[in-house]
Amino acid sequence: MAMKAATTLLLSLLWSSIFVSGFVTDLDEDGFPDAVEYWNETEIFRDWARTVGYAIAVEPERFQTIVDCSSLVRFIFVESLKEHDTKWMGRIKPPVTFATRDLSKHYPYVDPLGENVFRIGADTFYTFASSVHLLQYNCFFVSRNLDEALPGDVLFYFHPAGHQMPYHTMMYLGEYVDGEAYVIYHTGPMEGSGEIKLVKVSTLRFKAPQQWRASETNPYFLGVYRWSMIYFNLPQTGVVQKRDDWGVEKSL
Repeated sequence: MAMKAATTLLLSLLWSSIFVSGFVTDLDEDGFPDAVEYWNETEIFRDWARTVGYAIAVEPERFQTIVDCSSLVRFIFVESLKEHDTKWMGRIKPPVTFATRDLSKHYPYVDPLGENVFRIGADTFYTFASSVHLLQYNCFFVSRNLDEALPGDVLFYFHPAGHQMPYHTMMYLGEYVDGEAYVIYHTGPMEGSGEIKLVKVSTLRFKAPQQWRASETNPYFLGVYRWSMIYFNLPQTGVVQKRDDWGVEKSL
């Protein structure tokens, strides 16, 4: 039965995902077609990521579809790409709106991907991506210094031993109206259903448990990563961009 269920899930994934041929242009060689990227609109994305993230932080109980760390990151990403009309504002209810205008392409009308904006393989895109897929196929490495993070950037952790889900993600939201910078994350369903938490950057860097500190001295902290679909980033030979399934560094 387990084998049959796994096969059914795989077939469902393949059927509902989208394959993008090698005939599309990809100037920065990040796996995303140039037509879907937002190279000149990065600040707009950052402002919407802050807006969505803080809306979730203020009333986390309203966002029942967020069940783990990767679903939180995906939710903020997708909602940032949408058209933010009156209906959207009524649904999300942001306490503060940092953005003054929308992105030029609105989810789910991001041709040729449509709603399949997460890359899960060499030329395959889907509506869902696990933490490891986000790391390997959707983001590029920036730094292990949190000072270099921008709103909407993703923080990745890798705990190989004793964890059912060794990869963990958080999102950097930047400064709120109180003048403090925050990071938002979901604890994951390890104990009960888990919960969404907002933590000050200063706490995450210096006061959090050692294995969760966003610090260059923490071997479990992979670093700050940025969305490939949003930013132009030509690969540089010898610069560590991504890691494999076991957290091993790769030079591109």
